[in-house]
Amino acid sequence: MEKLIEDTAARIFMEQTEDANKLWAALEESGFTRAWVPESLDGFGLPLEDGFELIRMSAKALTAVPFAETLLANYFLATVDQHLPGAKFTLCTTTDSLDNIPFADSADYLLRLERGTIEVWRFNLVDQVNELSGNSAGQIILEGESPVIAAAAPDWLSSNVYEQMGALVRSAQLCGAMEHILSITLQYTSARQQFGRSLAKFQAIQLILTRIAAQTASSCAALQYAVMTPQLSQAPDWIAIACAKAKASAAAGLVVTDAIQAHGAIGYTQEYMLSNYIHRIWRWREDFGGETYWQIKIGQHYTQPDSGSLIEDIFGQTNTKC
Repeated sequence: MEKLIEDTAARIFMEQTEDANKLWAALEESGFTRAWVPESLDGFGLPLEDGFELIRMSAKALTAVPFAETLLANYFLATVDQHLPGAKFTLCTTTDSLDNIPFADSADYLLRLERGTIEVWRFNLVDQVNELSGNSAGQIILEGESPVIAAAAPDWLSSNVYEQMGALVRSAQLCGAMEHILSITLQYTSARQQFGRSLAKFQAIQLILTRIAAQTASSCAALQYAVMTPQLSQAPDWIAIACAKAKASAAAGLVVTDAIQAHGAIGYTQEYMLSNYIHRIWRWREDFGGETYWQIKIGQHYTQPDSGSLIEDIFGQTNTKC
């Protein structure tokens, strides 16, 4: 990612996060919500890996706006040469379900892929659950008899690809959240004194910090490999995405457990920032399939005849001779 874009994004997320309206206005003005939209449709035309880096940065800041959802929705709309400038989008995170829709109280439109058609709907909120992290989810009903936009999706954009891209977005968010949890855990254990020395000097705490760092680093590595595979006009490498989501979802649970232990009782309190990240992580790790869901898919694929080798698919051909 170009340094100017990275610095601008970091400044926006740092300065505007506490005010959702100002944050959204800044993201719109900067064009980041259209980062994956081609320049011909008034977008940035950024490579997909740069967009995923923006998503990861937004997760570190725990933004309470549907930035990732809107970025992905605009990506799908761009495949059919459509766009709705300034709109906030949300997505179905489970096939054909209108329950548990993220940002159901603040998004303008719902985008979904229905029988090979990209549909954009207005909707009404039926029931809402507010989360301590600033996120919200709700049950919705679609408004009107027909969508605002209905366009035949390109051949490569199947329901599986829709799910895979959503899973990749959530993987990026999980990695960003884990990176921030590692940072605040290091800060806390370095500053907190016990028996005349910081907690970070104790071997048990060092082991916890090492585990958090290892899980975070391995998840980010899987994400980095996966985000290099999709392109705007072709189906992504689903095995790489499945591995990234399965790893990030599983790792996030371990990271949360270790971070709470390192923070002691303060890790559970609503007032402390760790709690907000934990609540968001619980949602992200299940959206678009949790670790078990993707592990089963990977296992089913590689038990089929002529399916190849998982190791070779990820790392390339290997020399099996000793």
